Formats: sequence, structure tokens, C-alpha cells
Amino acid sequence: MCGILGYYLKGDAASGPSRERFERAVDALAHRGPDRRGMWFSPDGRVGLGFRRLSVIDLKGGDQPMANAEGTLRVVSNGEIYNFRELRARLEKKGRRFATRSDTETILHLYEEREGACVDDLRGMFAFAVYDARNGSLFLARDRFGKKPLVWAETATAFWFSSEIGALLRLADVGRGVDAAAVDAYLALQYAPSPRTAWAEVKRLPSASRMTVKGGVAGAPQRYWRLEMRPGEPMRKEDAAEQFRWRFEEAVKLRMVSDVPLGAFLSGGVDSTATVAAMTRLGGKVKTFTVSFDDPRFDESAWAREAAKRLGTEHHETRAQAEALDLLDPLLEKLGEPFADQSLLPTHLLAKFTRGGVTVALSGDGGDELFAGYKRYADLARAARLDRWKMGGAWRAMSHAVFEAERLLNPRRRKLAWPRTALDRILPLEPLERYLALAGAWPRAARAALWRRPPDGDLALDFLRETMAAGAESDDPARWQALDVESYLTDDILRKVDTASMACALECRCPLLDPEVAAFAARLPSRFKRDGRGRTKGLLKDLYSDLVPPSFFERRKKGFSMPIGEWMRNQWRAEVEEAVVGPWTTGLERTFDRAALRRIFDEHQAGCADHGLRLWAWFALARWDGMFRPDW
Repeated sequence: MCGILGYYLKGDAASGPSRERFERAVDALAHRGPDRRGMWFSPDGRVGLGFRRLSVIDLKGGDQPMANAEGTLRVVSNGEIYNFRELRARLEKKGRRFATRSDTETILHLYEEREGACVDDLRGMFAFAVYDARNGSLFLARDRFGKKPLVWAETATAFWFSSEIGALLRLADVGRGVDAAAVDAYLALQYAPSPRTAWAEVKRLPSASRMTVKGGVAGAPQRYWRLEMRPGEPMRKEDAAEQFRWRFEEAVKLRMVSDVPLGAFLSGGVDSTATVAAMTRLGGKVKTFTVSFDDPRFDESAWAREAAKRLGTEHHETRAQAEALDLLDPLLEKLGEPFADQSLLPTHLLAKFTRGGVTVALSGDGGDELFAGYKRYADLARAARLDRWKMGGAWRAMSHAVFEAERLLNPRRRKLAWPRTALDRILPLEPLERYLALAGAWPRAARAALWRRPPDGDLALDFLRETMAAGAESDDPARWQALDVESYLTDDILRKVDTASMACALECRCPLLDPEVAAFAARLPSRFKRDGRGRTKGLLKDLYSDLVPPSFFERRKKGFSMPIGEWMRNQWRAEVEEAVVGPWTTGLERTFDRAALRRIFDEHQAGCADHGLRLWAWFALARWDGMFRPDW
């Protein structure tokens, strides 16, 4: 795992950044690669590549930027290529000679053979750039699910790229203007959707995309892969489980290749437990790590301990406290833009704790998207059924009558607000608006009231609509899973995991998101994911029943989050109130309506409503604004 950056000057540019400035930008990525630093500049000075290394495979070799034997190619790569040994053997049979044991050298030789089509053969997580002196091109690519980040900007003088926005801003003379539509989408979704970022001039290379730069001018990114979430032919449960198991265990085995200590995150949930069970089955004592919470509504540490006991792991546990708020600013500095998934903090706390014992950790990310684990899938399916039966209005009227009766009969419920349930809240909305109401933070009306002059259109809804159209062949409910894979998984979950883990130089690997595993899971009949009784992830729960019985998982899903709503009323109240009523930058004062935000804060503090997600999104935005001082 590493950090990369670079530039490609345009023809009329006088010179590139000074070496001192380039070094500062490279060192801004030191947390991603604390072991070594590398830099290379083309003889004419028009191309520069920078690299920070976290040594995981071939500890003594594999330094970058790496050149081919003729010196015509240079590569900087972030990530891991899990099938590099297989590819290397194939390339050696064709006469290619290798100087290192590094997986990065495989990229070089593969590019020599196939150029941009090389990404089709790569099985791993990666973001890399290859400068080809033979034709003066710079080729960039990102892995299929977007596990490894890559941002870029094109200015009047050059093309710039980096693993992180913060390092890019140190390197490039990009404007500090805000993309207001992207910020509005961030408030809705809790993240800025790709390819947009909060910065008007900075773009994100989408997942499963590649692009070519010539003469410092960027070509349009091209998509090279898409997961087809389309249930295939019917199959017996036993056959499905067996076929999935060997694919999954192969993916786990590939991700256990490491020249440094390796372990796993273990929450006690289905996905992480299945991952650790596969590691156990493959042999060896596994080190596992978890984080606990004082609030029992969020704490699953007892389940993690029980899973560790059943699987015979060497288990380690740490506790998340309200002091975790101190972690936010350093993480936002690395992200370079606002980000409102509050599980970023406990994920970083867990990663930092894990890094004390290992350098590489496997996780269960991807299981909810592939196996329909999110509650919103059930709510969306219920709403769709009521639509088909033309019963939405009647259901809502009946639910409202029950709600009013409960309020009259029980004084403790008189502070409750209508609509009470997620289903009641989403029934009047269109399907995509329903999804946004369930998955997002700030609804459209509340966002419109927050802006002094709201941006034109609704980028969040447009983004979801375009993303949904790309997977239009998927059926319902698989289309919601496909939408999450293309949006929430890439732009929220995996960005969170990458930032939280690389901030402390921990490499995190996700076997459920192996392309072969994911493609097979996407084709599984829906009953293996969510059956008629509402039981989710049935196939995963049954996969290692000899080690962990399926009954172990029959409990309410908690997710990996913190009691932010409660902490904002207590331990975090002063900090959040400061972000609402304290001094604002001129940009925030000019852009947002403080009175609208204050109403949200007061309602939350009074307990009339839970606005924790909205206030957290605002808090992260305000902290980012104070840190980077963008031009609104």
C-alpha cells in the first residue's frame, strides 16, 4: 500500500513545480507509505512521478517509480495485485525477465504487452500511473470497485494527479473554488459523488476506469468493467454454497500473501466472521481485532469475542470513547473534502489499534451490497409491493391513526413526530427519492432552506438516476444492490476504509470484493440473499456452520457506527454548537442560512427529533471549511 502523485506539463508551460515543493507534496503522503520515498523526473522535466512506500511484498526490492529494462516506461502504483504470480509465470514464458519479486513489476511487463488493456488481467486493488516515453503518454487506471483512490486536475499549465486531494493541493496550482452542486450532493448523500469532488477543479477517477494523458491534456475517462447484478439460472443451495466457498477461499488465500504480519477485523457480524472463518480453515493462528462501545445499542464486542472463541483466534479489543472526535480533523485533512460517514472515526480507531499488531488486515466489506444486508432493501421492497397493490395511501392512513392513538394513550410518546417509521416516511416519494431518504442525511427541502441560494438542480438525485440507468437491466430488488455498488460502496464505504486505514499505514484487503467472488454472488438467486421470511445473507450465514452455527447470526443488525446523536447532546455539544452558532468564515456566512441550521440544532437538543446525521454532515463541512478556507 502506498501513496502516489505526479504531473505532466503542457507544451507552453515554462517549468514544473520546484523540487522542494514536489518533495513536500510527496511527503504529505508519508502516512500512506512510511517506509521509503521515491521520485523521478523525465530528462526534459515535463513529467514528474512521486511515491511513498509501505513495504508489504518484496521488502528489499520493489521501490518506485519503477522502470522497465529499456527505461522507456515508469510506473507508480498504489495497492496490491493478488494474481501477480500467475501473471508473472505467464509473462516469463513469453520471454519477459523480472528483476524483483514485486507485484508492481508485473504491471510494467503487462503494460508493455497490452498497454491500456492490461487492467483487464489485474485481480486486485490498485490505482497506478504509467508514463510511456515511447509515445509521450501517461496512462492512469483504478481498480474495479475503487478500493484505491486517485484524484486529478487539469490546469492551464499541466495535468496533476495524486492518491489524496490534500497532497494534490500542495503540488498543483489549482483554484480553490467550491463545486456547490457537489457540496449539496454531499449534504444529501454524506459524500461527494464521483467524478465530482467538493473542489471545482479537482476530479476523481471513477472506479473501474482508465484514462490517457498526452501533452498534459487529459482524455475522457473510460469505463472498462461493471458488475452485473443480475440473478442467473436457478441452482440448488448446496451447489451454490460449494461454488461460492471455493471462490471465496481462493480470494482469501490470495489476500493472505504477505511478507509482513497479517490479521483481520472481526465485528462478530456475518461478513467479518465468514472472512475469519475462511482464514482459519486455510490454516494458522489468526489475529483478530475489534472495537467496542459503552452504549449497548452500538456495541457488538460480545459477539466478536464469542466468534473469536469459536474460531480460535488471538483476539484483541479496544474501546471507542467520545474523545474519538479528536480524530476528525486529521482525517479530513487527508481526505481534502468533507465526508460525513461517522463510522470513519471508529474505523480509524480500529485500524490504528490493529496496526499495533499487524501491517495487513482482511475485512468483510462488500457483504451488505452483494448479499442484500441493508435494511433499506426491505423498506424499498415493501414500498414497491404497496405501489403494485395500490395500497400506499391506505397503509399510511392506517399507520398514522395507530400513531395518534399511541400518542394519546401513552404520555411518554407525545414528543414523537410523524412519520414514525421509515416506510411511512418514504411512501409518498418516487423510488429514487425513497432510496435517498433512507440512505442520505439532508432531505431536499431541508437543504434548500440551508442554502442562501441553492445550487441549480439536484446533483445527488441526478447522480443516482444516471447510476441506476447504467444498471437498468438489473431487476428489483437487485437494482438497489447494483446502485449501492456503483455509488455508496465506492464513494463512501471504500473511501472511508482506505482513509481510515492508510492514515496509520495499515493495508486493508477485502476478499468479498474479489472480482470473481463478487461476479458469482451477483448472479446468485435472490433467495440466497434475502428469503421470503426476511432472513438476509442466508448463504453466508450457512457457509461455515461447522465452525459458527447460523443461529449465532440471528440477531438485529447494528452496523458499525457511534451514538453521535446522544454524544451531540452531551459530550460533543459544545463543539457542535460552536460549528452552528460560533464564528463562521466569510464563505460560510455568505453561503448558508444560520437560522435554518440553528432550528435543526435546537430541535435535536430538545429531543423533538434526531438530527444527528444532518448535524454531523454540517460539522464535517464546517471543519473542512475552516481547515482549507475554500472560495465559496
